[in-house]
Amino acid sequence: MFKLTTLGLVLAVGVMSDKLNSIGNVNKMSVIAMSLISLPIISLSIDLKVLEYSLQIKAISNHLIEKFKEIPEIHTWESKLWSFN
Repeated sequence: MFKLTTLGLVLAVGVMSDKLNSIGNVNKMSVIAMSLISLPIISLSIDLKVLEYSLQIKAISNHLIEKFKEIPEIHTWESKLWSFN
């Protein structure tokens, strides 16, 4: 969702770049180019953050499975959560 919002922002900058020229000596093509170049960088950083959270959640889940082996409901829930059927 955030990636689509960022893409919308880039398109809005492209459309509204005439207003940027009135603010100062800003080149329209450089603003659009920098916006488009920043999209893959922002996308990669979002994906890396999602990967980080996923790995942390997986580590917590593994800890719960190991720590509470005697409670079958927790083991069943964590197994279904990660599709370890």
